[in-house]
Amino acid sequence: MPMARLYELAGLVPADQQIVEVGSYCGKSALTMAAGAKEGAGARVYHVDTWGLPIAPANPYNVIGNLGYIIQRAEAMGLISQITPIRGYSAEIATIRSWQIGLIFIDAGHYRADIESDIAAWLPQVMPGGWALFHDYTYPLSPDVKLVLDEWYARVGPNGTGEWGQWRIIEPIEATWTVEARRLP
Repeated sequence: MPMARLYELAGLVPADQQIVEVGSYCGKSALTMAAGAKEGAGARVYHVDTWGLPIAPANPYNVIGNLGYIIQRAEAMGLISQITPIRGYSAEIATIRSWQIGLIFIDAGHYRADIESDIAAWLPQVMPGGWALFHDYTYPLSPDVKLVLDEWYARVGPNGTGEWGQWRIIEPIEATWTVEARRLP
């Protein structure tokens, strides 16, 4: 993942919008976005993960200890006031409030059903002009990410309207496994 790009985009998100990371693991991306937001316009970063809640199939990255580690790192980096960790299931968390998302980074479940659920739950809440980034597009052990995103691209094209609004899909950066999309105004 190009951390510089996450940092840059986070700094552009207005303070009255949110930055959301879906799938946080140890918080590297969340803290990168928090640093960019703090340096930029000041948007808050909400990072969502199951952190030890039951999931299927089992995932060795799903451990509660990672949440404590993220909080310790955020405190050490002076970013604790910039982040809000949310422990829960992505699609449920998407419904707990009215989000106005300026940037979302999706890197959670890597199976078709999980990816489609995350996209359906979160993309409609991205504000016009906001960004959506998807991780592991070309990661060989996560082929469903590429399949789902390629199907979306086939339906809407590079500048098309689909079920989640009108988006400009930017070509994937193969070396970083990331796809970037921008919601059109």
